[in-house]
Amino acid sequence: MERKQTTQPQSKTKHPTLLGSILFTLFNLILLTILSWILLETWFTVEIILKNDGIYSAIQQILNNNHIIMKHYHSQYIDTALNIFNRMYNTIHRLCGGYIGENIIKVFLDVTEITLTRSCLFIQFIPFMIVTLFVLIIDGLVLRDKRKFQGARESTFLFHRLKPMAKLSFFSLYFIYMIMPYSVTPGMFLIPMVMLSSLFTMLAIKSFKKYL
Repeated sequence: MERKQTTQPQSKTKHPTLLGSILFTLFNLILLTILSWILLETWFTVEIILKNDGIYSAIQQILNNNHIIMKHYHSQYIDTALNIFNRMYNTIHRLCGGYIGENIIKVFLDVTEITLTRSCLFIQFIPFMIVTLFVLIIDGLVLRDKRKFQGARESTFLFHRLKPMAKLSFFSLYFIYMIMPYSVTPGMFLIPMVMLSSLFTMLAIKSFKKYL
């Protein structure tokens, strides 16, 4: 008698969609922003408790630098934002002035303003990031087709190693920019962040297997 071979259905690996990747990136950016706000808040509060008088000038320098940059892009909104923060300071000081020190309240609002301003500056870089990523993805696809037609060696190893490097360079430089307790130029971190992550993405697409 012939034995009937039962074929088990093969499990198909699910690949992340574009919407899933965008939601994953957005979720991680929000988490890193909240974490950087908490760490900055802790850092400046500890410095005030230790009576480091130089910390006030450092905070003011960061705020002044952010105000100059924001006035260049959104001069019509910066005065409204500053008025909102002043009202928040007066309200919190009136409600919690007898329980929390005035310096702690001021640092709390200053760090919140620094975090929100840096997040807005990052949003300004999103068009540059999209254009750079699009150009390098097209470049990677062209190089991949060139390798396919020439019969060159494909490397899945490089693809799986370069793909996490793109995410690591993007999120790590963003977190370093958000957590810096000093006044820094946004381009020093955001431009390398965009270029490195796009370059790793291009190299990963270039080394991907011949047939999708």
